[in-house]
Amino acid sequence: MMTSHACDIVIFGGGISGLWTFHHFRNAGYNAILLESNHIGSGQTIASQGIIHSGLKYVFGGQLNSLAKSISAMPDRWRSALNGEGSVNLQGAKHMASSQYLLIPPGLMRGLLSLVTTKALGGSVTKLDPADWPEGIKQSGFKGTVVFMDEPVLNI
Repeated sequence: MMTSHACDIVIFGGGISGLWTFHHFRNAGYNAILLESNHIGSGQTIASQGIIHSGLKYVFGGQLNSLAKSISAMPDRWRSALNGEGSVNLQGAKHMASSQYLLIPPGLMRGLLSLVTTKALGGSVTKLDPADWPEGIKQSGFKGTVVFMDEPVLNI
């Protein structure tokens, strides 16, 4: 005879967010199950290239809304977890970089994109003056806009 168990929460997707959510609810005492059609960590986790983004992709997608603004706090939450603080201890994760740069090519949308990006996402994203660009970008001859993004990159 098969025994059935009540399930409180079903989580679809075993990427980093799904795993984090699963861990959170299980630790809170819920009977949660996680469903993943491929390998854990595949799909969006691999596609994100390990970038703990602050909502920038939603701004570029024209979705400057509460979702993009709420996600802007995620890099700080991840940093806490990477330092062993918070609800999930990720001290064992390998860091590839503590931050990154976004290069926006010259053109009609450049000014709008850099303005929306820096205004929407607050302190985690900063448009840099050309004098403050990293030497490698200065020497490359790049003519667009450079945006500093205080977003960690992990080895996934």
